[in-house]
Amino acid sequence: MASQEDYPTKIKRLRKEKDEFFRTDEKSPMPDKNNFFGLKYFDVNENYKLKATIEYLEKKESITIKTTKEESKKYQKLGFASFAINNKIHKILLLKVPNLPQLFIAFTDLSSNKTTYGGGRYIDLPYKEGQKEIELDFNMAYNPYCVYNEKYVCPIPPKENKLNVLIEAGEKLY
Repeated sequence: MASQEDYPTKIKRLRKEKDEFFRTDEKSPMPDKNNFFGLKYFDVNENYKLKATIEYLEKKESITIKTTKEESKKYQKLGFASFAINNKIHKILLLKVPNLPQLFIAFTDLSSNKTTYGGGRYIDLPYKEGQKEIELDFNMAYNPYCVYNEKYVCPIPPKENKLNVLIEAGEKLY
């Protein structure tokens, strides 16, 4: 039963489901599903499943994020999530998705352009107004669809989310 899965088993199941979606679904970003043999991931590492404290911005302002196709997308700057990796505090900008109850994080780290996509990876997080903490799970970091298919338009991580830390978790370069 899914409810009794341990954490690594849950992540592996979600990855297997994503591979199946990419291989079979009509909404898959894969242009050639017949030659798709699965995504590549770092091993599940619970050290990258972090509690982060939300530091809200006093003034909720919008931000225009550039994309891979010279377009732009608007988000609301909600605040920053503070978290620790290797006993060092890092901050990442949390973006509120318009009309959706979730947060969007687009980031790069020291693995970018090496073992992960150079244009950055994403994490989507459920969000309830006013919450003080979030679970920031880098094992759930994923590549944008433009990695697999050039018809997709993908937001480029804002400068605030260029992390000076190696995050060997989540999806690797395809």
